[in-house]
Amino acid sequence: MSRPEPVSSPEPEKHLFATYSVRSVLGTAVAASRIAGSASLGTSEERILKRASDRFAAKVCLVDEGKGLVKVAYPLDLFEPGNVSQWLSVFGGMFGTKPLESIRLLDVEVPRALMEQFKGPKYGLEGIRRMLGTEATRRPHSGTIFKPEVGMTPAEMAEAAYEAGSGGIDFLKDGEALTNQGFCSLPSRVASVMEALDRVREETGRRVLYAVNVTSDAGEILDRAETAMEHGANCLSVNVFAAGLSSLRLLAEDASISSPIHAHGAVQAAVSGNQAHGISRLAFSKLSRLLGCDQLHVGVAGTGNADPFQEEAIACASALMGRWNGVRSALPAASGGIRPRSVPSVISAMGKDVLIIAGLGVWGHPGGGREGSKALAQAIDAAVLGVPLNEYAESHGELRAALDHWAGRE
Repeated sequence: MSRPEPVSSPEPEKHLFATYSVRSVLGTAVAASRIAGSASLGTSEERILKRASDRFAAKVCLVDEGKGLVKVAYPLDLFEPGNVSQWLSVFGGMFGTKPLESIRLLDVEVPRALMEQFKGPKYGLEGIRRMLGTEATRRPHSGTIFKPEVGMTPAEMAEAAYEAGSGGIDFLKDGEALTNQGFCSLPSRVASVMEALDRVREETGRRVLYAVNVTSDAGEILDRAETAMEHGANCLSVNVFAAGLSSLRLLAEDASISSPIHAHGAVQAAVSGNQAHGISRLAFSKLSRLLGCDQLHVGVAGTGNADPFQEEAIACASALMGRWNGVRSALPAASGGIRPRSVPSVISAMGKDVLIIAGLGVWGHPGGGREGSKALAQAIDAAVLGVPLNEYAESHGELRAALDHWAGRE
């Protein structure tokens, strides 16, 4: 059995460390050298490297031939402070390097010196818990996405929001493809949905967050967010892989934006979906937290299917929640085929600090969105209490109906 071989020991606070998995006919050690040279100085040719100062050269600090893992240390001088887009061009800029068959950025370790330029989440986990009144119970939050995701009018979305909110949902979000189209413009949609959620609050005392999708071009996203706020929005959603990672920081650090930022990654699978090549969700989760997301989709774990990314979802959740040089924690969002029956195992795998988002798991309930929201909330309550779902369903009809409806189809 091969063991990882330390190559050098750079000072932690003077380097950004990146861990990669790599496959190459050259062997892992030679591939590691190619990665370090290409990513930092643009070449590994010794004759050309003589022109560059050694202080800019990345160093290979660990090679594991057996697992195909390498760890590279990048000196701080390579990075422009505060410019994550430029950082990605450094530690993520070698994916076409030949003759590497595949390379995947697994993790990044950002030193304090590079983190100081960022404020991180404006609200984070604890701020969102205060908004929803769950500081004491520490229960998971329930969420859903409007179904159908496009095609409804503002009035129809308001009716759906009222049904879900009355049923106990904590969080509603726009679909990723719904922005500011003529059939459901952002101003009309926000005003209508927030009016419905105000009714829910008057009747139940509960606040429901509605994440308005403000994804747009760089020159417009802030204006669109401000428009949403002017019409009553209490949460914003942005597809960070369509709008760009820097859109998170733009929204999170703007003084006029007084609501949490929910980050979705609808295009992320194109970058992270291949386990052998690309950039991991874990790396993006760390960068998204640094840039200011308050909530982030991380995938889902505990559903019992053969999803190879379940372990990564748990790692992403930990990266959003752990202590990190004073940066606020962000709330991980679990989503992807969740039904009430899978809720206890999701909580067991990911913990109670999680937003559990069910789309069809709410709207596909035979009783509609209100009862679907109740069933999801009841499944969460049962899991927190440690009561088996079938036992809890004996006195909770909405949950019973959901379990029966999806029996054998989950």
